[in-house]
Amino acid sequence: MVTVDVAMAERQPKLFSVKEAAAVAGVSPRTIWNWISRGLVDYGRLPSGRVRIFPGSLLRVKRREDGRPGN
Repeated sequence: MVTVDVAMAERQPKLFSVKEAAAVAGVSPRTIWNWISRGLVDYGRLPSGRVRIFPGSLLRVKRREDGRPGN
């Protein structure tokens, strides 16, 4: 797990909330939580404790789950 620096996050590409990541990946939020617990997606926590998903890792896992080669 990585703690997200809010100022740095604002300069970086969009980080997804669990709900947003689920919508983008076409899966349920529970699936995103399962991927997090299995260490399949890279994520960070904001100072508030909320989770943010890094888009690249989300794409990599989604490709793997769909049977396509990842990065």
